[in-house]
Amino acid sequence: MSWPQFRFILLMPGKGDLPASEISLFVSLQQEKKWAEAVKFYESILSRRSDYLPALNALAKVAFENRDYEASFQLLARILKRHPLNPHWLNNLAVVMAARGDVAGAETIFRKALTLDSENVEVLYNVGCLLVCQEKPGAALEVWRRCLEKQPLHRPTIFGLSRICKELGLVVEATLYCRQLVEMVPDEAEYLQNLGLMLLKQGVLVEGFKLYEARWRANKLFTLPQEHLWSGDKSLLKGKTILFWAEQGLGDTLQFARYLSMLHALARNVVVAVPDSLINLMQTSFPAIEVVSTRDLKSLEYDYHAPLLSLPHLFESSLADIPDRVPYLQVEQSRLKNWREKFGSSENIRVGLVWGGNPAHQNDAHRSMPLSLFAPLLNIKGVSWYSLQKGKQEKELQSFLDTSNGVALENLAPELGSFEDTAAVINLLDLVISVDTSVVHLSGALARPTWLLLPFDADWRWLLEREDSPWYPTMRLFRQPTPGDWESVVAAVRGRLEEIIQGKDDLINNDS
Repeated sequence: MSWPQFRFILLMPGKGDLPASEISLFVSLQQEKKWAEAVKFYESILSRRSDYLPALNALAKVAFENRDYEASFQLLARILKRHPLNPHWLNNLAVVMAARGDVAGAETIFRKALTLDSENVEVLYNVGCLLVCQEKPGAALEVWRRCLEKQPLHRPTIFGLSRICKELGLVVEATLYCRQLVEMVPDEAEYLQNLGLMLLKQGVLVEGFKLYEARWRANKLFTLPQEHLWSGDKSLLKGKTILFWAEQGLGDTLQFARYLSMLHALARNVVVAVPDSLINLMQTSFPAIEVVSTRDLKSLEYDYHAPLLSLPHLFESSLADIPDRVPYLQVEQSRLKNWREKFGSSENIRVGLVWGGNPAHQNDAHRSMPLSLFAPLLNIKGVSWYSLQKGKQEKELQSFLDTSNGVALENLAPELGSFEDTAAVINLLDLVISVDTSVVHLSGALARPTWLLLPFDADWRWLLEREDSPWYPTMRLFRQPTPGDWESVVAAVRGRLEEIIQGKDDLINNDS
């Protein structure tokens, strides 16, 4: 269930005959999220007027906002005993039921509310949210389009349409809704960030990366002092120390490390702070740059700083001038030698496989796939398969092998103690096939042949429709033709791999 990606609306009907001072508090306490004060205030009203239903509803909303769905449900049930045919109270009860996981019950109550008030845009909007929870995006799209016919500037609906159109591949329409939201509320960080991501997805990098700077406010991310943030003015760096730091995942860090070599000539000292698991790899790859841990960020001394993901914005990178020279990561020769001895020689094509990303990633359910779906690949003659899969998904391997009639897939994960080991192995493989995770960035940055398997609504950095990547010249992209269709992706990979074995194609060629 996609809760709470789309924000249900709890209605707050008229405040009745409260004094003006209390009406102001009635609204502002919730807007300012002063929950304890709000509860005390609403309960004080009810102590004087036990039948004042807006105060009961307000208490239910406070409970809902604090994820106490049971308390919210009970309060709304009390209201509906008195007014069982009020569409506002029915709407709110349905929202809370959806939050509790009772999607079928919520649907029944929403429909009842619409029967009583078919023109209520908020209720209709909430029906669209419920359809998203039921994984019916096409139906949600139609409902929200009906909402806009009734109320063209209904902001929650425009936001919902911007997200659902993105998921359905209606990129131009999604971008129009994103831009409309920015025009309506120019300083709303989430709207700016979302428009930036939609533009990046379409390859409009300069404007997209500029708007993406709103991510700090949109996501309330940790950042270093803004007064020392580098503006991109290269003249400021002469004789200075500049710190670049990893702000997001390992894959992002590896992707945007490409800019570091461009900066070394500009400043007296360049420091990069990365997660501990990447320190040794980065030190080997960038020997002239000081590499430190992100754990030490607050204690580091510097004149200027910039997050790694801001570098494309600061350099005003476009599709035409992405720094795409690879490899920009290097492997220790001693480690490479050790792994070469372990592998020995083989006439087969050596292929590494990764089927799952970080389960904590918000889009992991769409970008990862079950190992069992790779079965059609693993019986191709002339290929030796190696699992590079780490993390929880590694557990799938043994049960898969136990039921797969002699399929050979050697598990290297127990021996991959570090990113340097993974990098050394990738250097010795002929090909890496992986879902969208840090391994593809590592492989691409090492200039190794890499086949990336992408969900229908792929991350912005892989753009649209292309089989190649401007970030990684040795990478080939295989995309889902429709949401969830990994079988077609695997079939396309099998076809290409068989052509390579037959000498009709090569591992890197992206021209077809």
